[in-house]
Amino acid sequence: MINLLHLDASPRGERSHTRRLTAEFVGEWRKAYPLDAVTYRDIGRNPIPHVTEDWIAGAFTPSERRTGSMRAALRLSDELVDEFLTADLIVAGIPFYNFGMPSGFKAYIDQIVRVGRTFSFNPDNKKAPFQPL
Repeated sequence: MINLLHLDASPRGERSHTRRLTAEFVGEWRKAYPLDAVTYRDIGRNPIPHVTEDWIAGAFTPSERRTGSMRAALRLSDELVDEFLTADLIVAGIPFYNFGMPSGFKAYIDQIVRVGRTFSFNPDNKKAPFQPL
């Protein structure tokens, strides 16, 4: 069984081309693989918050030393990372705005790129200091 993560990043509704394309793909996938799990997250209409000072402090503090505000700031990030790491396949509808991705999708990326959770960092390794986990 595959875990599919379906992301839509467009704030547009019915007029969104990326929403139409991802819905079509996921619909065909469900027909072909009806037992697969699909998790849907609409980050276009339900924006992901940008990182904050508490988020940054919490992300770089060992979990056993985090304050209540740090844990609260990381709660959604932990949920998003868990979804991301559980996914075997990611279908992302990301429109192209003003020569780049929507800021809401960038906020999503900022929430899931976490040292110790989604990548490791070794500053002593000059050839490859960043490694995916």
